[in-house]
Amino acid sequence: MNLLKNAKISVKVASIVVALSLLSVGFVVYLTQTMKQIDARYSEVLAHTSEGQLTAARSTLRISQMGYEAYRAMAEDGDNPAAKKAAEAHAAVAREFRDLVAKAGKLLPKQAAALTEFARAGEVIEKQTGVALAAGLKNDGAAAKKAMVVADELITRAMEDARTLYRSMGESTQKDSDALTLEVSSSSLIALALGAAAGILGTIAALLLSAKGITGPLGRLQQRMRALAEGELEAEVEGRDRRDEVGQMARPCRCSRRMP
Repeated sequence: MNLLKNAKISVKVASIVVALSLLSVGFVVYLTQTMKQIDARYSEVLAHTSEGQLTAARSTLRISQMGYEAYRAMAEDGDNPAAKKAAEAHAAVAREFRDLVAKAGKLLPKQAAALTEFARAGEVIEKQTGVALAAGLKNDGAAAKKAMVVADELITRAMEDARTLYRSMGESTQKDSDALTLEVSSSSLIALALGAAAGILGTIAALLLSAKGITGPLGRLQQRMRALAEGELEAEVEGRDRRDEVGQMARPCRCSRRMP
């Protein structure tokens, strides 16, 4: 109440402007922080998920390469350097497979369990193709071919499991994207609602402050001064105790009441 009675009109107007400005700043800060959080989550989906899916796909390729290197060794004489290079490449590809699956599991925590199962299937394929490769290095073609029949079945099954896994990854990514899109829409609606509410409340507060502290007292003072001018010398003059411009205008009216 002291602000309404004693502050200058310029201070009252400034307080209205400051209050509205603070509401606007708060609204902008809320909207900015919300959008930053959503943007960070979008970046995570685009970066981590994409990298994880690519890593998983590369691991699948390594399974096929295990079989390829085993066939290379079988196609050469066991003492041929090319056969030995195939054996070395088989071991290197198997290590890469394990590393890639482990990395994909860290990047895609939702698919970690499925990737763990995929890693176990890869280990079985590594052992089975290793059996065929070892037989090939010994020039035991019959044993090598028998082992590769089993290995081919394992590889085919692993490829089918990989396709199922990739579909699951795609569905999960789509769900995350849809959830973020819905959150953006919800945040936008909330921001609009808060902005509208802040504008309405700010306008109401400004009108009340203006009515209570500026236009209202000035209107009542005008009525009292009109009454004094019409000869109603006993009319009570409000606002003489105020320290604002209304009080400055009201205080001289004490002289009017002593006029003959």
